[in-house]
Amino acid sequence: MRRAPLVFGPFVLLAGAVFACEDDGGAPSGPSFLLDASTPTFDGSQPPFDGATPDAEPDAPVVQPPVSVTVFGKAGPEADVRVVFHDANGAVLETKLTGADGKATRSAGAIPAMASALLSQDGSRRIVTWTGVEDGDQLAVHDVDSTFQESMVGAFAVTFPGPFSDAGATSYEARASDCYNYTEGQSTTINLLSYCVSGAKSSVLVQARNGAGDLVGHSFSKGNTVPTDGGTVAVATGAWRVPASVSLSLAGLPSDTYGEMDLLEIADGYGYLAGATEGLETQAIFATASTFADALQASASFYDEEGPGKRVLAKRVAPTAAIALDAAELLPPITSSAVSGTDARRPVLRWTSSSTAGADGGLVRTGFFTPDDAYVAWTFVVPPGSTSVTAPAMPAEAESFLPAAGDAGPADFMPPTVVFIEADVLPSYTAFRRLQGSLVDHNLPFQGYRLPPLPANGAYRATVRSSGDRG
Repeated sequence: MRRAPLVFGPFVLLAGAVFACEDDGGAPSGPSFLLDASTPTFDGSQPPFDGATPDAEPDAPVVQPPVSVTVFGKAGPEADVRVVFHDANGAVLETKLTGADGKATRSAGAIPAMASALLSQDGSRRIVTWTGVEDGDQLAVHDVDSTFQESMVGAFAVTFPGPFSDAGATSYEARASDCYNYTEGQSTTINLLSYCVSGAKSSVLVQARNGAGDLVGHSFSKGNTVPTDGGTVAVATGAWRVPASVSLSLAGLPSDTYGEMDLLEIADGYGYLAGATEGLETQAIFATASTFADALQASASFYDEEGPGKRVLAKRVAPTAAIALDAAELLPPITSSAVSGTDARRPVLRWTSSSTAGADGGLVRTGFFTPDDAYVAWTFVVPPGSTSVTAPAMPAEAESFLPAAGDAGPADFMPPTVVFIEADVLPSYTAFRRLQGSLVDHNLPFQGYRLPPLPANGAYRATVRSSGDRG
């Protein structure tokens, strides 16, 4: 949690193939860091994130904007989404609908301590509740379909610069984000499905492999316009290039720990998997597409052999030949989680760890079924060091998002999945709370969580307890 400057501009970041597909719906797992061009630029070095005082005359009052929540859909700001503002005890202060700009703003009155967005894009029902809200908070969240949709938004008709037979290539894989196709010829079509591509632009990477499956060459084109009307866009990739090697070293590796290491090549905000190991190693060598990536992201995931825990180290860096991680920097594990309480509409979520104080903030999720058999995922944004959160009360307009009235307790709730994140580009929970709605997609399951393509160069850590939530 260093107080380093952080500027997030208008670019797109998607969770892609880096997520394990472990949920029962087959959709990519894990929360993703997701920005799009409609998200305002954020400068984390500005007050109040670093505790500095804004420039002003000596006695001039500091005027904070009212607390607001902005909801973005795939097409941009989303209107008519219900937002609830709560006091510190969870009581409802006010209910608002987002306007054409996707924003709901607290009216004059008491500053809310919590805020909740009720999301239902394409029929999926989700609640996101921010806790520890402060004066001036401008919160944001993405409301996208959490179901596994395979509707086609368009296609890329890709042509390569002739065969790469001199290097022994026998097959080619063409990839755009998480959409791909294989061929033995010099052209192919990549169908762009709604679940595997998002945003206005995407790179196309063609990898040439020999009979043993080794990468022997690559060709690419970046910044291609993604069609949205079912049409086809022609993409001609550039000259064939030979791969480059990147070394990933891991210090302090415990002998009794297992997990995996992987390397992403980030281009146009998407992560292209260069490779993954089948265990943790002191050093791994990955073949990469030279001159393709805007940044590289190396990760090491440490699994809990005794239960559903995972801890992750990651670094996003400018393209380089060597990246180093150190297991001594792991966050403490989260050892248990449970739902308790006597009111099913206000469950208490609890978790245990030796400490989460070293994180910037956490995300805690449970889920339940409504009387009409709809599944609702409820995610809470919580501060570092916390060990529990109590769900706030909801107004009558939220009835379709709640379990049956009069239920004695939360026996039918999913055990909480808990994720705490620390990033050296985030200076505080204030920054985490205000950014996470733009950074973290609450619509995908946390199960199988890995850090997705990250928004800025820096070091990131996560500690996770996954309890099989459905998302």
